[in-house]
Amino acid sequence: MQIKTPFGQVPGIEHQADMQTIVRTGWRIYDPAGMTMLDEFMNEESIMSNGRGVNPLAAVRALSGRKEAVREVSNRAGQEYAYRILPYRIRVYRDYFVKGSTNFKSAKRKAQIGLWDEAGELWKKETANRDRKIAGRAYYNMAIISEINGNVDEALGWAQKAFGDYNIRQARDYVNILENRLYKIDMLKEQGNQ
Repeated sequence: MQIKTPFGQVPGIEHQADMQTIVRTGWRIYDPAGMTMLDEFMNEESIMSNGRGVNPLAAVRALSGRKEAVREVSNRAGQEYAYRILPYRIRVYRDYFVKGSTNFKSAKRKAQIGLWDEAGELWKKETANRDRKIAGRAYYNMAIISEINGNVDEALGWAQKAFGDYNIRQARDYVNILENRLYKIDMLKEQGNQ
């Protein structure tokens, strides 16, 4: 490093300052009536800052952006916790079978205008159809209506039967989706019981 002096550039010694900042954040939510802790969330993140100068003091002064970086990390940690505990809605799309019998066609029209329970009654009739393909599709559609009604366990049973007994390929992927939903529901219940 060259230092500018009245006598010109002279070789100098450069000092470097490195600073590691560890930001630890934590939240606890208590139930005052039950005197229990409902949830606890801990987060830790490390920030590295570097500065250079002609002497150690100048190198430390050159450490820039540390305050803003700490603020940013803390803000992000708060957002992560908020996303963890706040309920939110997501829209999901499910395909269902509309062909196979007159009941399927009628159920399609009912579903299009929001009469899902009536569509479900028609699909349930078709689970006893002698044509295995139609019966399997009806089982799959019953899984859809069960999920719509909030019965995820029941939906999983219908989907498993659609794939296991009738080899409806779409049901295999749907089983995985439902198992994932059940896992998340269990995780939420566990967080609520802590």
